[in-house]
Amino acid sequence: MPKRTRTSDRYLADPALIRLGILLLALVLAPSLSARPAPPSNLCIQVNGVERCAEGEDLPPSSPSESGEPSGSPNVPQPPQANSPKPAPDSGPPQGEAGGSGAGRGRYPASIANPDNFHPGYYVFFGERDSIDEFNLIRDIPAFVGVKKLYSWRKMEPQRGVYDFSEIERDLAYLQSIGKRLWLQVKETQYFAKYEPHVPQYMWNDPTYGCGSRSPDGRRFYGTFWRDVHDGHWVVCRGDEEFDERHRALFAALGNRFDREPFIEGITLDETSTGLNPHGASVIYNSFKELALATKRAFPNKVVTQMINYAPFDLGEFAEFLRENGIATGGPDVHPLRADSALKEVYAIHKRNHWDTPNNIDVQWCNWDCYGQTFSSRQLLEVAIDRIDPWYIFWERHPKYFSNDVVPTLREFPLPAAEGFYNR
Repeated sequence: MPKRTRTSDRYLADPALIRLGILLLALVLAPSLSARPAPPSNLCIQVNGVERCAEGEDLPPSSPSESGEPSGSPNVPQPPQANSPKPAPDSGPPQGEAGGSGAGRGRYPASIANPDNFHPGYYVFFGERDSIDEFNLIRDIPAFVGVKKLYSWRKMEPQRGVYDFSEIERDLAYLQSIGKRLWLQVKETQYFAKYEPHVPQYMWNDPTYGCGSRSPDGRRFYGTFWRDVHDGHWVVCRGDEEFDERHRALFAALGNRFDREPFIEGITLDETSTGLNPHGASVIYNSFKELALATKRAFPNKVVTQMINYAPFDLGEFAEFLRENGIATGGPDVHPLRADSALKEVYAIHKRNHWDTPNNIDVQWCNWDCYGQTFSSRQLLEVAIDRIDPWYIFWERHPKYFSNDVVPTLREFPLPAAEGFYNR
């Protein structure tokens, strides 16, 4: 009996129909590909001696983690469709290499000395102007392990050498009462000029803590900060000996007070994108290394993270230094439009160090919709898992997306690295 051929098989084998399908697919994809906006201008990354610079886009609108002001229209993405986000391909460290495991736990990064102090997963990211009452937002949402909150150095050191950690203490006490954890992030750089600088007031007009001359890119320092007509930032003079000494003293005081608090999960150092100053790249680089080491010494029992994104020095070399000293890498953005360009190497660094240190990433205000294209929380999560494979994700509380998009997504899709740790 001759073999019968299904109609669908004949269609699949028809070359004309195949060519027509390819043409239709190209027409559908063309608008979305051509609509990709360019990445920001004047931002460069150097990794292992190779420099990649972004071009052609202004800075995004301000985030409420800095400004407290929402922006944009109330268009909420559609709920997630299709299958769950896929975890990164490697499900564990190579045999005999980085990573550990403990009784009742799955694998965890090699830098974690005590897995009882390790609580990976999803956290909500709050700005410095958010009140303690707003923590109730996650009180009854098990998907969130806790809160990461920004704290301004200015408020913590009202006078030289005099510290006030009362805000952290109040936040910690309340979060502990509802079974949630606190992650600290200390701000030194203020990217929005209408707000006060983040460093203590005693530094503002004192050239002892500044560079006092023009930087290589033409910016002039006034007191502690560089400013120019088009900048609108308050950026400190990294590498100045007096400034760096006070910076390290702050983290020593924080560690002395909070390292043994069981509901403090970790602490994040401000990002590397501070630009050049008259001290030069090598001095700035040493400033970042010394602060990271001082913070790790101050917080031996917590996850210490250095944010990396753009820098005037080699980030590949810096990341290796961090890894060797048990310091995690983190970043301020899950950015789909830059995942194959300006941030490709940085994301690769995070993922490469996954089993050595507990890498982490923020989803900030502009990651949803600031660059001419809107992404759902599901899409951002997929990019984070695929490119970074983080142990922690910190989700900013964006009013357009948080309740209707972020929360349902995270309830449905646990973070793979954390899930593997909790469910051995």
